[in-house]
Amino acid sequence: MKNLISNPLHKVIIYLWCSIALLMASSLGLKAEETINIIIKTNLGNIEAELYSERAPITVTNFVENIKAGLYEDGQFYRAVRGKNPLRSSKKNLTLIQGGMDESKQPRPPIANETTKTSGLSHVNATLSMARGDPGTADAEFFICIGDNSILDYAEMGEDGNEVPGYAAFGKVTKGMDIVQLIQASPTGHRTLSEKEKAWAPDWILAELLNESIVISNIEIIK
Repeated sequence: MKNLISNPLHKVIIYLWCSIALLMASSLGLKAEETINIIIKTNLGNIEAELYSERAPITVTNFVENIKAGLYEDGQFYRAVRGKNPLRSSKKNLTLIQGGMDESKQPRPPIANETTKTSGLSHVNATLSMARGDPGTADAEFFICIGDNSILDYAEMGEDGNEVPGYAAFGKVTKGMDIVQLIQASPTGHRTLSEKEKAWAPDWILAELLNESIVISNIEIIK
């Protein structure tokens, strides 16, 4: 039996169908999503990521302005979460690393909480998202998910029956998840706290603080 793809007539038909599909996509105005590419430079290696400026415009704009303001120069990853922490009140089984600017710097004003319901994103593996206290308090700190952390997404109803605002996902690591995992595997639980850390660090978080922060020398926009 003759291979269909070697038949000249079938080649013409396939070519015509491909041409029609391209014309239809063009007529519908379909285009690739625009992203902003960044590189997070650390003393363990570089992490590259793309930011979804169309889906999370408030959060991405804030993050880019933080970069331009130099807030992440000499910043740090200081927290590594590797699963359930019995002292954490939420009891969420999280796996992530968290960091941001050097604590001696002054953050820019906080931004509105841009939920995953609005952006259509989810806290899956390699997702970048903004850290915060209450909704609407995020400014410069962020975290990177390792594995499925979709429990941090928006939900219409949580376990207590109330709406769950969730966190503002805004990007994804495209290269360097091995560095993210290396940071997460760094020793924790014996950190010597600075005076500023003593003022805010609750007892439950001490087991998740890296003994030695991983230095973020800078975050650069590469596109």
